[in-house]
Amino acid sequence: MRAGRAAFRLIRPNDNMATRPCRCGYLDDPALACGKAPKCAQDYQSRISGPLFDRIDLHIDVPAVKAADLSLPPPAEGSAEVAARVAAARGRQAMRYAGLPAERRIRSNAELDGKLLDEVAQPDADGRRLLNDAADRLGIR
Repeated sequence: MRAGRAAFRLIRPNDNMATRPCRCGYLDDPALACGKAPKCAQDYQSRISGPLFDRIDLHIDVPAVKAADLSLPPPAEGSAEVAARVAAARGRQAMRYAGLPAERRIRSNAELDGKLLDEVAQPDADGRRLLNDAADRLGIR
């Protein structure tokens, strides 16, 4: 597999675009990078027009997959087990929001607004300590 950069344009959920960082795709791989870098990458990336490139909202570098990773055993949990966990979580969500008036009915946590989120998702003391420690370590203000 080639290392590369995938660029996604997030205008519609399924509207995406992927491209490599250079013609050969090995720009960031020190063992395989061509001798023409970085000029090769600049020439290759300049083929994307400016107006199109400006519409790409998110750029993600995706590292190459190692051959050893491709031979790993399949996940221990199958689709049926995952589906059961999802169904259980949705059941807990339905119970959590069952007392809300019909006009405020929430089907999933993604639909929560700030006020309701504050009501149902307050961390306990240990959770607050964990969040504060993580914010300090990561320099989040």
